[in-house]
Amino acid sequence: MAAREVQDGSVKQMAEVLGSTAEEMARQIAAENAKWTGIIIDAGIKAS
Repeated sequence: MAAREVQDGSVKQMAEVLGSTAEEMARQIAAENAKWTGIIIDAGIKAS
């Protein structure tokens, strides 16, 4: 995420650019997946 154009685009989208390792990113994705899976199941959302 060090490329200037990526950082500039992120600022326009109100996103924060953070550096991390591949392992940290994998943990973040797994945590988000678990969180949203629970929310979707609790809400009874089904794919159509």
